[in-house]
Amino acid sequence: MKKLTALVISILFLFHLTACDTEKTSITVAGTDKAQHGMQEDSTNTSSPTYSETVDTSPNAPGEMHPDYTIITPSELLSAEQLDTALQKMYEICVLDYGEMDGFNHKNAISDQPIYTQEDRMDNNPVFESANKKLNLSYQETVFYPVGETKLHKYTIEGENRGSIYFDDNGQLSAILNYTIARLDIEPSDTAETVLMMLKPAISKYVNPENYQNLDVERSNPDEADFGFYRFWFYNAVGGCYTDYFSVGVMSDGTVTALSIINADPAAVALASQINTDVEKELIAAKLTDIYKTDNTKPINYNIYHARIVSFEGNACIEYTIDCNVENLSYSSGAQCITTTLLIPLQVFSDATEMV
Repeated sequence: MKKLTALVISILFLFHLTACDTEKTSITVAGTDKAQHGMQEDSTNTSSPTYSETVDTSPNAPGEMHPDYTIITPSELLSAEQLDTALQKMYEICVLDYGEMDGFNHKNAISDQPIYTQEDRMDNNPVFESANKKLNLSYQETVFYPVGETKLHKYTIEGENRGSIYFDDNGQLSAILNYTIARLDIEPSDTAETVLMMLKPAISKYVNPENYQNLDVERSNPDEADFGFYRFWFYNAVGGCYTDYFSVGVMSDGTVTALSIINADPAAVALASQINTDVEKELIAAKLTDIYKTDNTKPINYNIYHARIVSFEGNACIEYTIDCNVENLSYSSGAQCITTTLLIPLQVFSDATEMV
């Protein structure tokens, strides 16, 4: 069984870190998996998306898109000098403050902690038209995510205890949270396919599902008649990386909730499609080795379970979330699984590829 861990992308996408050994079962309902590493997706194609139902006890992230990679020994694809140059431009994203106690070599460590501010918004009290009524909104705060360089404005829904809507700087909808977007006429025992047929027209005002080539579905109660909660992840991918995607949840009582949308820059998508996969493996392996190879430890293998195209400090990058198994040479108790998030600018891949 492969492992599923979740990535903290942002509050909007409801991602969170979980244990490295969370199991999942994947059931292919129709179509083939187009999201494997090295295959490019055409986001302009409006054909039906690839569909697979993922049964999982913690439905919080899309399915795996990268195969397992194994670190054995450094290859000779790039010289030590070339790798050193690349390592100086690669980042490690630190969710928490590592400090100096773990004994590893954290370099170019950056934080993706959101920054909250208040702005003077001219549209302080706008009206938002939902699928069935007009909603009065009140501006609450602005949230900026350094990795992704995403700036979102949060508005609360008047008359709702926790309901909120997020817009980007261009006024485009980014998320509707803690609010009943619609209510579907479904049964708690309905399959994901049945729910999906009802869901698509209910969310068509906000996003067009036909613009996405792939679909993963996660179910909170895989072993019970009542499905509990389905989370639908629609996405496009290039080179194994998420580009454009959105998620939405449906509860077994028919409540549609937690709609979140994100889109990648088309220019970055084009660059990502040209990545040399051998160079990619070399750079990731080099960075993990640089972090976890010490007098007492060494990385022995790793698995990329999530990658997405983002922007950081004006540069297009790929953010990788990785399970890395690190062996302690002083003990014989096996390896420790460490979740690591790397950020590699696309320019680093381009420069390294020119040297091959």
